[in-house]
Amino acid sequence: MKKLLLIDGNSMLFRAYYATVYGQSMSTSLGIPTNAIYGFALMLQKALKDIEPEYVFVAFDSDKTTYRHQIYPEYKGTRSATPEDLKTQFPIIREYLEALHITHYEKSGLEADDIIGSIAKQTKDYKVAILTSDKDLLQIVDDNIDVFLMQRGITEMAKMDSKAVLEKYELTPKQIIDLKGLAGDSSDNIPGVTMVGDKTATRLLKEYGSVEGVYENIDKIKGKLQENLINDKEKAYLSKKLATIIVDADLSDIDLSKTLYQKESKDAYDFYLKYQMKSLANKVDLSDVSEIEDAVEETFKERKFSLVSDIEFERLTGQTLFCINDDNHLISIISEKAAYNIIFSDFINCQNCLDYLANDKQKVFYDLKKWYHLADKNNFIINGNNIDLMVVAFLCDSKIKTIDNLLAKYNLTLKMEEKDSQLDLFSENNNT
Repeated sequence: MKKLLLIDGNSMLFRAYYATVYGQSMSTSLGIPTNAIYGFALMLQKALKDIEPEYVFVAFDSDKTTYRHQIYPEYKGTRSATPEDLKTQFPIIREYLEALHITHYEKSGLEADDIIGSIAKQTKDYKVAILTSDKDLLQIVDDNIDVFLMQRGITEMAKMDSKAVLEKYELTPKQIIDLKGLAGDSSDNIPGVTMVGDKTATRLLKEYGSVEGVYENIDKIKGKLQENLINDKEKAYLSKKLATIIVDADLSDIDLSKTLYQKESKDAYDFYLKYQMKSLANKVDLSDVSEIEDAVEETFKERKFSLVSDIEFERLTGQTLFCINDDNHLISIISEKAAYNIIFSDFINCQNCLDYLANDKQKVFYDLKKWYHLADKNNFIINGNNIDLMVVAFLCDSKIKTIDNLLAKYNLTLKMEEKDSQLDLFSENNNT
């Protein structure tokens, strides 16, 4: 089963900040604080190494007001104001995730816990791992969901499955909600029952199972504890509701298949240099990027493009490249032996071209998705484990979003040689 890592962005960023803020000051030469970003990056790298996920997704709180505030305005009301040097890093953490091509998401009215809980409980196609420093998420642990709970600092984390939760807290994951219902949670300003702490709450839950079970057996409980439970019954149920993570939120706009993790690339390297994190920049392996860029440069050597109405099959060899202009009128074809321009109406009547597209050899396209649409509309077939040069170029440099960007990146130009009516494409000449 595919492995999905869900990251509690707010929890991890706050932990990274407070774990590093009291040490040596970390900021760029322009005074931009970076300690939380640096700590977050270290925790992320450790999680990626230890958990080895195929897919990665980061959830953030979107705003300060959620449905919990509507039912209990004092929710999280005792928390101190967020330090200004941490606020400065909120947009930078999103920039960092984008540089790593990691999906991040937030939704108004939901906390990051609710987003993670809903994804984890609703998906059936992934083995889920959750990275957080918030014990609240232990309540959703089950046979398919593990929580990796940050421990001391930013380097230690504990894997919490159902067995580990039971061993540590003497409760099942679901009973963590009831624990908060009875004992409350001072960090979130969840009240709980007066004079009931974790130990008393755990003892009650081991005997009666849940908040509901405690009140069904209230006559068996004596003394001051019974009195406090009776007096704070509404608080107990309110606290349980506040502590319960939403697992049925509508997140139909999320496509987990697009959260495939890609190892750090040149975009990450550029981010680290921008924010002067040289130790992290030095860890980025740029060998693949260099190989891809070399391959692109090799592909786009100077070519003389002949305008033709038909192409011999023997001329279509190796990883032939197919490009088409914006109005789908002219196709450019580059093979190992030659380069051609062919009008689209001639192309779809060129049996050799169509036979080549239909074979199982690997071919190279610019904007492969567009080519699939053309094939479907015009009744020809594209087979093979093909390469999309548009995607490859974007992985090399996310600023390359068009063929013009690609030409500019590698100092390539278009030039018409009128003397032989051939198009000199991708010349190293800088004169257009």
